[in-house]
Amino acid sequence: MAISYPTALTIRGPWLLDQAALEVLDEIFSDQRPALQEHAKAELESFARRRAQEDARPDTKPEELESGVRWFVEHYRGSYDVSWSNAVLFLRGGRTVKAPTLGEAIKHPVGTDETAVSMTYSLKVGKVEAEIALPGRYGFQPALQINVSPQDDSSAQELFGALRNWALEYGPPPWQQKWLKFQPGFGTAAFFWLFIFLIFWMGASTELYKGDFRHQAHTLLDKGLKPTDQVEALRLILALSSDYDPARKLFYRPGPQFYGWLILGFVVLTSMSFCPDTVIGIWAGKRTLERWKRWIIILWITIPGYLLTAILLPKLLRLVGISSP
Repeated sequence: MAISYPTALTIRGPWLLDQAALEVLDEIFSDQRPALQEHAKAELESFARRRAQEDARPDTKPEELESGVRWFVEHYRGSYDVSWSNAVLFLRGGRTVKAPTLGEAIKHPVGTDETAVSMTYSLKVGKVEAEIALPGRYGFQPALQINVSPQDDSSAQELFGALRNWALEYGPPPWQQKWLKFQPGFGTAAFFWLFIFLIFWMGASTELYKGDFRHQAHTLLDKGLKPTDQVEALRLILALSSDYDPARKLFYRPGPQFYGWLILGFVVLTSMSFCPDTVIGIWAGKRTLERWKRWIIILWITIPGYLLTAILLPKLLRLVGISSP
């Protein structure tokens, strides 16, 4: 009894593929093709022999059986002797570049200012069909999709395994997939960050003049209330209960740390709202790919490193009783 495994796979972006990764994919299709052709030839031979045996009579001679096998081979060769591949690069503006192989499509003289935004690469040998598409759409986000059929064919499973290994090697790490998934929320979080600090600033302004009235009330209580202090005490009670600001000038003036956290949080959240989705690093895409790689390094290495060394590390040192230099 044969065991079949799923031969379809979807991997969410962001997909940042350089030319070397595309050339490896092209090699996979080229390397698998001869084995698939031999497999198709063996499948045709097996089919022809099975049909010839089904049509044979008990007194059929061996040479007649072989003649029947050859007849079925010739008449059904068109269904098995199929071998083609097709690569399509979709450019901005609705233009396309088509070629039998991905390597030929990449070498097409389209100009260094052209940008490939997506691609498909298809292969059919005998009964085995394969397609890899980037970007497909899965949950409204870019994704790479691999489909190989028939699912119960050993050669199809071998081809799928090679394509899956390629995708896992050159695909995005899980943290980048999460980043792209939650990308729309970072912009919203940046505005909420400003809103929260505004509320804090307004609340701190109110507490400033409330604190002044509390100080006056404490002074009055400390020296002891006298009949002549009743009017002053009533004034303070009304001022505290009504959030009264007599001068209309007692505003909270936050210090540098307040503005530091405000700017830092807004910049970090806004920066995280800029995430790549699909970049094919050929032609003009090479420059785009390099820019995104530098951006990822800045965002996920430089900024966390700064936060660790400039903010968190001194706090940890003070926590354990060590003064930072």
